[in-house]
Amino acid sequence: MPATTSNSEYGRREESIGLALAIAVHLGLAGFLLWRPAGKALVTPPERMTVTLSEELAPTSTSPEPNAQAAPDAAPEIGEAAPAPEPQPVAKAEPEALHGSGAGFVLTLRNTSIVFAAVLGWAIAEPPTRRQVLGAVLVAGGAILLGLPR
Repeated sequence: MPATTSNSEYGRREESIGLALAIAVHLGLAGFLLWRPAGKALVTPPERMTVTLSEELAPTSTSPEPNAQAAPDAAPEIGEAAPAPEPQPVAKAEPEALHGSGAGFVLTLRNTSIVFAAVLGWAIAEPPTRRQVLGAVLVAGGAILLGLPR
């Protein structure tokens, strides 16, 4: 009687191949990120400031930039109308969270799982659609562009 393989044995083999491939690709990505030569720092540390607490008062301010518009000496009297505030220029909002903190790199590398899913789909005989392949190519291209020196 010939030996036959059951569906569960075939499924386990496919899962083993997929797991081995996923581990190999993740190790390759980690090796690439660790092997890459160090470039400039993503976030520059702020300038340090020295603070001294003292009980003594100086006759003049020693701060590098004293406040040109000091607070008034007295509060308005009760019943007196508060002065109208001067219109301030509106500052344009900058997306600081993604600009200088490195979060953009993390978000892009997190999305590389799309590439792994497409490759694993081929490994288990479930080829991805054209749209999925295009998405995987775009994500891989973005990750490669992030790895290039500026």
